[in-house]
Amino acid sequence: MLALLCLCLHILPVWLNHFFVTGDGPSHLYNARVLLDLIRQKDWDFYQTFYGWNRNFDPNWMSHILLAGLQSFLPAWLAEKVYLTGYILVFATGFWRLGRQIGPSGELMALLALPLVYQYPLMMGFYNFTLSLGLWFWVVSCWISWRAHLTPLRRLLLSVLVLLLFFTHPVGLVFALISIALYEITAISLEPGLALRARWEHLLKMTIEGSVVALPSLMLLAAYLYRRPGASSPNPETFHRLFHDMIELTTLRSYFTEEGYWALAYAVAGGLVLVVFVGSRLWKRHWVAGDAFMLVFGITLLLYFKQPGGFAGAGVLPIRLQALPWIGAFLWMATAQWSPRWQLIAAIPAAVLMTALLVLRLPVQQQASQAAEEYQTAVSAIPPRQVVLPLSYSHNGKNLDGSQIAKRIWLFMHGGDYMGVSKPLILLGNYEANTGYFPIMWRHQINPFVYLSTQEGIEFQPPSVDIPGYAEKARWGRVDYVVTWCMDSTVMDHPYTQLTMKQLTEDFDEIFTTKHGRARVYRKKGLGPEGYVGIPEKSL
Repeated sequence: MLALLCLCLHILPVWLNHFFVTGDGPSHLYNARVLLDLIRQKDWDFYQTFYGWNRNFDPNWMSHILLAGLQSFLPAWLAEKVYLTGYILVFATGFWRLGRQIGPSGELMALLALPLVYQYPLMMGFYNFTLSLGLWFWVVSCWISWRAHLTPLRRLLLSVLVLLLFFTHPVGLVFALISIALYEITAISLEPGLALRARWEHLLKMTIEGSVVALPSLMLLAAYLYRRPGASSPNPETFHRLFHDMIELTTLRSYFTEEGYWALAYAVAGGLVLVVFVGSRLWKRHWVAGDAFMLVFGITLLLYFKQPGGFAGAGVLPIRLQALPWIGAFLWMATAQWSPRWQLIAAIPAAVLMTALLVLRLPVQQQASQAAEEYQTAVSAIPPRQVVLPLSYSHNGKNLDGSQIAKRIWLFMHGGDYMGVSKPLILLGNYEANTGYFPIMWRHQINPFVYLSTQEGIEFQPPSVDIPGYAEKARWGRVDYVVTWCMDSTVMDHPYTQLTMKQLTEDFDEIFTTKHGRARVYRKKGLGPEGYVGIPEKSL
């Protein structure tokens, strides 16, 4: 009952405000809307000049497919809430199901792992990465349930699940396969009374079974990695920094410093439970198949400290991978036989700590939602089928008194993408179309990250753009509207801001200011209230 109550508490923040703002969330929502419109061939003539299809089968598609499907019958803001609720349920129930299968303390460990739902990567808007963690648990759980009797139907279902995991994110896929392999090795090694030959025959059989199930996904993963050669980058973090971040559980600090005290308390409590568990296991020396997750814990810990800074297009790996050793540890500890008394002693403080974290974050989440709502009202001054350049001058967002909404995370770096979910617009800050692995891609001839960005580019603080040059350098390049976010006196002295203001003054008219002045809309001179009404060029 306590675990169910805590699960409901974790779902509540998603529904308390109009928007649950994350860093990349608005961009996922916008690109899913474009994907849906292209599939339905709605405004195709408008979109096709700027966007093309990714013709490869790549990871990072699942959130777009799900959000596009939800937006086919729900407004965008509600579709995002349903998606995030689904993610929380997949993560929590998957961990609970897997934990119960491998040991008697699965429910307790599922409760202790619940705060990792709101890890830093989710708040960054890494929807595919975080969803893949929940699917990891479900794939391993289904394998353990069905391994003794793999019927053709179960093989097919497992293959589909693993394929879905590939289209979500490679990290979840890789660790699901590692977990299954280690579980099989541990289980057969501990099976009493088997001859060595029988153990090897069993391992060979299960290797073949697993390979057949995972083959389509592994082939797609290999093709993806082949297309992105040499994409690894060095890790800028020192061992000392990584160690302190791990023991302080900084992945639970998303908004401000005060979260760190509760995250540290949670990490200390979890660490103490782990120390007691390891001591007990070494003392009793009673091993079970679930001890495979001891090896998962070790591998994730080694990867965390030996990781590159980026790989195959994925960046900020240190903060992405920080939660994985904790997940491995909690799964391993599910094999412990805790008495009801000790389970209660562990569960109640954990519930108090996670509730405190949730309550502490609520004011920031409300401020972020209110700011996002104001930002979105800028779209009321922009007609459909226009090319819009959002320029953010405060990725952290600002309250009405000028203070930052979120001091640690860039919640509004792509906040302007919320404008594109209610009407067909081309948003020139659409970073996803520039990555090469999401479903929608910029056509090279018009890519604003190539032809519009200057110096450090559109996403820099403050942004640096050459609006007149875009029309000259890019085929069919144009900017109909510019929307500035939090451009105030604090950034006016910067040369990039001065250059942008010069371009706006010469070529645009300010036509709209949102209620509290955080967003301003500029229209290209010569355009009427109906905006650009020309017929798009036929793209190549």
